[in-house]
Amino acid sequence: PRGSPGERGEVGPAGPNGFAGPA
Repeated sequence: PRGSPGERGEVGPAGPNGFAGPA
């Protein structure tokens, strides 16, 4: 799932202003 704004995604691309999660 994508990360929330400013948060890290668990898997896949980050949310807005967030960081990408693990592949």
